[in-house]
Amino acid sequence: MVKVELNYNSDGYIDGWTDEAYAAPSATIVDVDTSMIVLGATKLVDGTLKIDEAKKAELYAPKPTTEQQLIASLSLRLAQLEAKA
Repeated sequence: MVKVELNYNSDGYIDGWTDEAYAAPSATIVDVDTSMIVLGATKLVDGTLKIDEAKKAELYAPKPTTEQQLIASLSLRLAQLEAKA
């Protein structure tokens, strides 16, 4: 466990933390295991870290490459042309 100030994004998910030694004087310091935080998908609820599994899956889903996007676009255009014929 480490004493830190948690930083949150606009949706309330933890997006970082600051070591207690560097936190603002008015900061709320919590004692958490930072290795249990999935940035952008974890919230501190009643003193417990809660991971939103759906948000985690969304954040870490594989992103299509530019080539894959181009192939999908061309496939769609070809299908549309064939449907018109």
